[in-house]
Parts: sequence; C-alpha cells; structure tokens
Amino acid sequence: NDDFAKELGYASLDELKAKTKEETIKRENDRIENEYVSVLLDKLMETTTIDVPVSMVQAEIQNRLKELEYQLSMQGFKMDDYLKMMGGNVETFAAQLAPAAEKKVKIDLILDKIAKENHFEATDEELSQRMEEVAKMYGMDVPALEEELKKNKNLENFKASLKYDIVMKKAIDEVVKNSKNA
Repeated sequence: NDDFAKELGYASLDELKAKTKEETIKRENDRIENEYVSVLLDKLMETTTIDVPVSMVQAEIQNRLKELEYQLSMQGFKMDDYLKMMGGNVETFAAQLAPAAEKKVKIDLILDKIAKENHFEATDEELSQRMEEVAKMYGMDVPALEEELKKNKNLENFKASLKYDIVMKKAIDEVVKNSKNA
C-alpha cells in the first residue's frame, strides 16, 4: 500500500512499482549488453593475431592482486588473512589469475590499437564523473576517496587507471558500433 511505499521513500505504491520495473528493465538491458560485448570481444580476440608479452600478463596479475588488496583493506581485511581463508597463498592465487590476465591483456592490446586509431581520450569531465561513481560505490564522497588514495600513495595511479578504462570503454563502444553496421 501507499504507506509501505512512503516508508521506502516513494510518494505512492504506483511510484514504487514504476521505479522497481524501471530498475529491473535497466538491469536486464545491462546484462544483455554486457553479454553481447563479451561475445564480440571474444570473437575479436579469436580473429586477431597479436603477441601477448609475458611481462604484460605478469603486470596484469600484479594489478589484480593490488586491486584485491585495496578492496579488502576498504572492508577491513588483510590480503594474507583472505588468502588463508581461501586456502592458498599469493603464488597459487596469481597462477589462478594468469589465464584471465592473459585474455585481458590481449583484449586491451586490441582495444588500445582501436583507441589510438580513433584518437580516443578521457576528458576531465569524464574522469570526474567516474571518480564520483567509484566514491559512491564505496560510500564516500570524492574528497574522502582521494584522501584514502593519497594515504596509500595511489591517487595518481588510480586516476590513470580510470582514464584508461574510459578510453577502453570508448574503444568497446566503437567495436559495438561497427558490429551493428556490419
């Protein structure tokens, strides 16, 4: 009833139903789009011959480990404790990450070439928007996120990573656009 909807912050039950329907449709559309992009990238990877340097795969594994360590620290956990809970150590965990890291590096190299060919860049506005999204995801505002990253001496690397992600998203969008025009 309307009282229940008002307790949840909506004006009426109809508004609650409409918002719930809208969110469900958006989630499903996002899922379908992500699946489509994944299939496209897999096909692109299969049809593109490219050398994947071992050093880049190792760097990707290290990045994934650092990212996990940061995420765990934001939740009050330590990497060593997490690995013990998972029944492993850094070396075995890194070995498990290797196939996905190699795939990501190959896709990134392909997308990087597409981005360079199209002169894609991340604008300051896009970076600010992405920082707001990440801060919100961690329940912070941007200054608090930046302060946390500064404490860990990771702010500039984090911003560079976000810029790279923005450019890669533009390259993915280009792949999607070209697939629909083909």
